[in-house]
Amino acid sequence: RSCLNKIISNYFVTPVFRDITFELCKSWDSTFWDYKCGHISQGTKFYLKTHRDDVFKDAYLKGNECALNHRSLRRYLQVMLRQYVCLFTEIPGLAAPKFQLVLALLKLASDEIHWYFQHTNVKPFKSHKQKWLDPLSKDQNIVKLIAACVDLCQLVSKHADVVREYFIEYIRDIDAPRCISELGKISQKYAKQVPAEVQNAIRVLTEEAKNISPESNFSVIQLNFFRTSCWLSSRGSG
Repeated sequence: RSCLNKIISNYFVTPVFRDITFELCKSWDSTFWDYKCGHISQGTKFYLKTHRDDVFKDAYLKGNECALNHRSLRRYLQVMLRQYVCLFTEIPGLAAPKFQLVLALLKLASDEIHWYFQHTNVKPFKSHKQKWLDPLSKDQNIVKLIAACVDLCQLVSKHADVVREYFIEYIRDIDAPRCISELGKISQKYAKQVPAEVQNAIRVLTEEAKNISPESNFSVIQLNFFRTSCWLSSRGSG
């Protein structure tokens, strides 16, 4: 019961593919209304709908609470995104060290926008003593949140060179020396076990780490890193 309440109070609709969705609440609701088992003659007739109110009462209250929490989160994200738009407009150099936080905010905002449009016209249950607060599922400020996301994306894209140079310096001065040291230890300790292909990938990865620049082929670096990681995580790596 607690698991059911948790699910249907947070996700009335779940995405399937693109704009195709599956309405969880309608499925559960119809199940509770239609499910029956047993035999009248044996006195074991059981209707699940008689227990519907007990199960859905808490879910209905938590459903309203969930919609309110999502609306509050959207407002918070709107304010935070606008703050970063103003900050990066005044000080473009901060776009680089704050880039990972920007990505996290945009991902969370994207999830909230998708949640909103998936639940805009969804009422979780047919009828119940507890009223579904419809205004909570409608937010006129959703356009402002979308606009803030677009403005921040455009601003960060405008200063992409600054962000790229910052992370290249970070990789070259901090990650590369450590990477070279660790890969050297692996090559020495497991020289006989390391396949020739992996040894070549380690060698190329080490050279790329030493001389990384904006003109570097990051696809090759990523591929060699992936090969090395796969070997290290495999059973035969020792």
